[in-house]
Amino acid sequence: MTNEIEIFQGDSYDAEVTVLDKDGAVVSISGAAIVFTVMVDINSATFVIQRKNTAAGGNSTEIEDSDLGNGKFKLHLTPTETEITVQDYIYDFQVTIASKVYTIIKDIFSIIYDVT
Repeated sequence: MTNEIEIFQGDSYDAEVTVLDKDGAVVSISGAAIVFTVMVDINSATFVIQRKNTAAGGNSTEIEDSDLGNGKFKLHLTPTETEITVQDYIYDFQVTIASKVYTIIKDIFSIIYDVT
């Protein structure tokens, strides 16, 4: 299954994520710290975009986390954040619960040309 994200350069982006276990059942992530990170490549020293929920030091305009009990959260990116070089990047979502860290999604993050 692919989890590639493709966004037009300079556009807003909103996505809902549901955390499932290996059998496809919803996993409660109540109280979790969630971090979304985009980097140029695996060897990058710094991130291009990073969004966090409140528990991770961000706020609900970054990652909306009002339904963690049902394993759901929403990522919000602004046009300013996606106004980056057109190319493929890598991204992941990391969830920390009770000092345990899990990378729940990792894939390609593509910024593509916009005409307007």
